This record gives sequence, C-alpha cells and structure tokens, in this order.
Amino acid sequence: MVNSSLRLKSIDVHGKLTGQTGNSRKVDHMEVSSQLSSTYLSCTLSETELSTMSIIWQTTSLLLLLRCCAPGFCMRDGIVGGKVSIPHSRPYMVYIKDSNSKLACGGFLIREDFVLTAAHCKRSHLKVYLGVNDTHILPHGIEVEATPHPKFNNAPGDDIMLLKLKTPATLNKTVNIITWPECENKEISKDCMVLGWGWQDYVDGCPSSVLKEANVTLIDFKKCGTNYTLCTNGSIGPAKVF
Repeated sequence: MVNSSLRLKSIDVHGKLTGQTGNSRKVDHMEVSSQLSSTYLSCTLSETELSTMSIIWQTTSLLLLLRCCAPGFCMRDGIVGGKVSIPHSRPYMVYIKDSNSKLACGGFLIREDFVLTAAHCKRSHLKVYLGVNDTHILPHGIEVEATPHPKFNNAPGDDIMLLKLKTPATLNKTVNIITWPECENKEISKDCMVLGWGWQDYVDGCPSSVLKEANVTLIDFKKCGTNYTLCTNGSIGPAKVF
C-alpha cells in the first residue's frame, strides 16, 4: 500500500477538452509547459475544470529515479541483486523499444493513453508493449507520440518523458494503470522498489529478459555522491515507494 509522496519536480500537462463524460475526457492537443515548478506538490486534478486540464506529475507512487541511490550498491539502468517478479504482478509496467536500434526502456502506464518514462529513451521509432513479462514473447507494439521534458539536455536531471499511445490500452488482469496514492502530503518513505529489464551484473552488463524487481533505500543525492562510489547519474528507471 503506497502511503507517502515522493519528491519529484513536477510538470504541468495542459490539454484542451473536446468532450467529457463522467470522469473520462477526450484531449485533442497536449503540450508540456516549459515552466517547471520548483516546489513539491500534492496530486492535483480538477474534476470541474471544463476548458483545460492540468495533470501534475508529482511525488506519488511512481518515481523515475531522477536522483536516487541504494546504499552499498546501485548502478545505471540495472536491477542488480534483484529477484524475478511474479508474472503479471506489476501490470502497470511497460516495455519500450525502438524498432531501429537495440534501445529498450521501462515505463509506467499512468492512464489508458499515457506512459511515463525517461527522456533519454526518446527515439524516432518507439513502440510500447503492454503486459510484458518476458521480452522474448512480445505482444503487438503500440506506436506513440513522445513529449520529453522541455529542459532535458542529456545531462543529469529533468530526464522524464510522456508517451501518448496512438491506441489506448485495454485494461485487464495483465495490463492496468499504476495505483495513485491519496492526495496527501506525508513524510517521504525511504523504502523503494525498482523494476525493469535492466542489467543483472555490473561486469557483464547483460539485461534481463524477464521483469525483475529489487528493494532499495532512497537517500539524498548529495549523500549518495559523498558516501558511495556508485550512484545513478541522472538516469531513471521505474520504481515504486511503499
């Protein structure tokens, strides 16, 4: 059960509404604003807003490890020391691949038509694969429209991106949206689970073909750089805080 918010710089995503039925909305245009909030926000989505919609990316159940380190050992894009996830126990996990290269990334399904991932994963021929456990057995890929953070420049920080699915996901037991916490500002939990198909070994660098997860402890980025020899260098990978 997620019981806390994570500190994550937020981005406003604005869309003009073309229709509304209950809690569902049709968005005909999406843009990421260039103004980045310097504060840490609680989740915000106005149900009565008829002309515009503002979705706040904030420190919630999803963290893309912009600045996170596991004491003792952590590495870029890796699931070192982790365990194999129970098949389809993390239905919000998304496998992302570029059809013209060997690039592969992970992400979260945050809405039927949106995935949250890393900006450094942006390529011209990205497809997302839902409900994946083993990357050797992939379902039909879905084309996406990528919108990276406007301030991302391949340096540490701001490494975050939205992928708009051209075909919305069909939710079921193996494909589902990540659970959001209650809109409360609570003390940040230090217990974190990272998930993905990353490297399993620092030396060989062989990625896992099956979804894996590992428990890590979140610490301040400055402490990470001071006290530990290996820290994430602004790279991000899906994680969930409990």
